[in-house]
Amino acid sequence: MKLHDLAPPKGATKAKHRVGRGTGGKGHKTAGRGTKGQKARNTMPAGFEGGQLPLMQRIPKLKGFKNPFRVEYTPVNLAALDALGAVTVVPGAVGAWRREALEALGGYPGDTLAEDQDLTIAVQRAGWMVDFDPEARAYTEAPDTIQGLLKQRFRWSFGTLQCIWKHRPALFDPKRPVLGFFALPQIWLFQVVLTVAAPLVDLGAIWSMISAAMTHYSHPVEWSADDLARTIFYWSAFVLVDISAAMLGMALEKRAPWKDLIWLPVQRFGYRQMMYYVVVKAVITAIRGPRVGWGKLERRNTAAVEGAT
Repeated sequence: MKLHDLAPPKGATKAKHRVGRGTGGKGHKTAGRGTKGQKARNTMPAGFEGGQLPLMQRIPKLKGFKNPFRVEYTPVNLAALDALGAVTVVPGAVGAWRREALEALGGYPGDTLAEDQDLTIAVQRAGWMVDFDPEARAYTEAPDTIQGLLKQRFRWSFGTLQCIWKHRPALFDPKRPVLGFFALPQIWLFQVVLTVAAPLVDLGAIWSMISAAMTHYSHPVEWSADDLARTIFYWSAFVLVDISAAMLGMALEKRAPWKDLIWLPVQRFGYRQMMYYVVVKAVITAIRGPRVGWGKLERRNTAAVEGAT
């Protein structure tokens, strides 16, 4: 016989020990459920682990938690495009290429007027990466006449249209998702579509002012300044957004020309309209289909290197 085989005889009874309701003990004046331990509690809170240090306090002692719902922001400038692998143009005056990449693609293309942009897109489509160096610097000669500026910008705009049309198979190409879903669409949107539509906004603002003046002259009693004030407000808000975007871009650059920020609202009168004219002319020329060449470039030897003697 073993100890666990022992049992009370059949029919035997024993009075249940009456548990005291005192502060604690076992059957005496202070008998109760005890004063410590898990079984001394009537209810257990969720997550109770027997009195040890809770799990949430044990894990993040060294590195802490990493929020899975965090939002990370990346400024969309040339450095951000480089981080995404979506640089769309390497300027010819300050670009450096691997010889094997140029040989594989046949060198600089000659069928577009923006051969640097054409080559940049072609290199990425071929599987190469294009890196951006913020310390690179080049000294070039810029046009010093309005006619020379219009010729240069027309060549750039027409060359850009040639490039994006030439590489249209890469648009929304899943093999190159960044190039096809980000880089090329933003060229179509910001350099072509919105630029062509922008003159309509200026014409609408001008017509609103003319209409307000005509109403004031013909119906002075019924005239209200609300329409004119609304037009000026929308235009001012648009300029303010433009200035804010320019300030953000300057804040991301080390050598930002902050003193030139004051000219940003001024360039909306005259210079911006000339750029509209250039882009619209390039689009119309591309639709008509005539051949366009580089034309004659005037060189005046005005570029100077800092510190050169």
